[in-house]
Amino acid sequence: MNRCFFCGDTQRPLTEEHVWPVWVSKLLRGKYESDHFVHIRSTGNETTGLWRAPVLKVTTKRVCDKCNNDWLSAFENDVSKPIASALILGEPIDIIKPADQEKLAAWAYKMALLLEIAMPQKERAPEFFTAAERLDFRKTTFPNEHIRVFLANFKYGQEPAHAHQHQQTLTRRDDQVTFERKIITITAGCLAMQVLDCHLSDQKGPIEDGAPCRTRTCDLLVRSQTLYPAELRARINWQTLKKLSVSSWRFLPDLSR
Repeated sequence: MNRCFFCGDTQRPLTEEHVWPVWVSKLLRGKYESDHFVHIRSTGNETTGLWRAPVLKVTTKRVCDKCNNDWLSAFENDVSKPIASALILGEPIDIIKPADQEKLAAWAYKMALLLEIAMPQKERAPEFFTAAERLDFRKTTFPNEHIRVFLANFKYGQEPAHAHQHQQTLTRRDDQVTFERKIITITAGCLAMQVLDCHLSDQKGPIEDGAPCRTRTCDLLVRSQTLYPAELRARINWQTLKKLSVSSWRFLPDLSR
């Protein structure tokens, strides 16, 4: 019996899934005077991995063949790619339709889920997103309603792509309740996406994060457009940061080739 990251227990074989799909690498390849990418993986302030590859090769082998080859393949190629490609290349776009915003939010959420398990086991923080959340995404291809997703136009320079994960333990000022907060920032070319979620520390479920329309977001790479949900939420009144876990990937053009 195997255990798929998305659908759970299964008799099906587990396969390799790319966090950045190969079609993203094809869009970016050659735009930095190189057809290869230097990969830099870090935990905290320490570099833990350095390698070269012709694609953005951050993968995990915890997705069953049916989820990978049927569901995710169709989602990537038929849903995400037609919307995200122009944004990655920095082409001018006046309006992103609400239905397309939801699809981009789902794509960002999918990448955020996979980034949790793309780090080697010894460098990996405890999994933040629950099995129930992943299964719900498998059934609906929508982020849960408590997820916040933000979109920005990223003026990239030497880095074709990067990802940064913050996982924090915080205490709320008014009632001293402890929460876990996860912030994942992902870029590809000119597209930047940020996924934000908060859980009670005992993993009983998500928390409400304030009243609508008071502020843009708790923590942002840049001021950006809210993708999901449409209604904005207020800042939580945090008091204490108890614990911080940080991991990241950077991708540079391989100019040595």
